[in-house]
Amino acid sequence: MSAPPKPVRLSEHFLLDELLHSRRGRKRPEIWAQQCSPADDVRRNLTDLCMATLEPLRELMGGHPIGVTSGYRCPDLNSLVGGSKRSAHMHGLAADIHLKPGWNHTDRAGELRERIRRQGPMPETASRNWMLWACAALGATSLRVNQVIYEYRRPRKGRGPREWVHIATAPWGTAARNEVLVIDDAGARRYDDLQSALRGEYA
Repeated sequence: MSAPPKPVRLSEHFLLDELLHSRRGRKRPEIWAQQCSPADDVRRNLTDLCMATLEPLRELMGGHPIGVTSGYRCPDLNSLVGGSKRSAHMHGLAADIHLKPGWNHTDRAGELRERIRRQGPMPETASRNWMLWACAALGATSLRVNQVIYEYRRPRKGRGPREWVHIATAPWGTAARNEVLVIDDAGARRYDDLQSALRGEYA
């Protein structure tokens, strides 16, 4: 009996499988076949996303694990989940991520909170994913961030609140846009940087 194939590692802490994973896509064989066969340029972009953006962000968070909810989406999967027709996910240049539990109890948490408070007033109820977004916004230039979005949905009947961070890296050889956004039930708001976001100064 042959051994199972070794996981393909895109960087030290991120695997190709987790950047391709999709619960909804798995239920559609024709879509899942496309999803599991990304083109070479997409795989290069996914590697770049992990090496240039996700790994350095993980380091900024004190090495605490970052989970990937959605990475690459083949065009049919992107359509299935209602993604934008211009979504960076389709090119392997974006991921929806979350900070795994336990970060609030790390030594790094207090240090980062102080750095963020120097930029402006921080919400008293800031969650770990809000902190992940704030840290990405704070380091947007060094992380080659094209766009970082804190996405939040209020609790609904039978469901708790949902939140995640969308982060997109700049294509290789292009200048990063460093866009900082918040999208919630009230709509989308864009800011020039984290300081502007904390002060509520829209771009």
